[in-house]
Amino acid sequence: MDQIKTAILTGALQPGEKLPSERELCQQLKVSRAVINTGFRRLAALHFITMQPRKGNFVADYWLEGGLATLNEIINFRNGNYRPSLLKSIFEVRLSLEMAIFKLATQRQDAHHLQQATQILDQIELTQDATQLASLYFDFIHTMALASSNAVYPMLITNFKPIYETLGRWLFEEVTITEMSHHHQQELKELQDVQAGNLSAVEQDVQAFIQWTLTQLLAIQ
Repeated sequence: MDQIKTAILTGALQPGEKLPSERELCQQLKVSRAVINTGFRRLAALHFITMQPRKGNFVADYWLEGGLATLNEIINFRNGNYRPSLLKSIFEVRLSLEMAIFKLATQRQDAHHLQQATQILDQIELTQDATQLASLYFDFIHTMALASSNAVYPMLITNFKPIYETLGRWLFEEVTITEMSHHHQQELKELQDVQAGNLSAVEQDVQAFIQWTLTQLLAIQ
């Protein structure tokens, strides 16, 4: 099934192409039909293929039909061999989402969750492991979504968790100590401007932070 996914993501298999039958794959791979069927169902759940009863299995157009789980598979493909255009598209969405979250948090001043966000940044400053840093950074954004007092934003952010953590890990594995310090200072300034109720400064902070992060990730590839 990994071979089929790889063929789809590299373009060796194109949307609409029919895949070998389960019977054929059973014979080729020397595994049971149940194993093959489970793999096909997993690929179908990720919108890489469509399963049509009595007709067979076909390559799907995952760009049209896929969801966040599909996107996460694409991002993690070959440990991050993604197209810069995809990364830019992801960050366009992040900019829109985080801008709305931070602006609402600035306006609504939820002291409890803003204090939690401060504590998370304190943890980030003391952490060096890339995986832990990525997880903490996601927690920071999620807590700011809670601080927005909008019931939907935290759920949206949670759906993006695998993507935040994957991109965060790549970033923190590659940046220098100086760049890491710059990243942390940007986060602190964002939060301080939110707490001060300085909406125009917050808008500039979010724009600068998203652009800096995107630039760093593009430079890694």
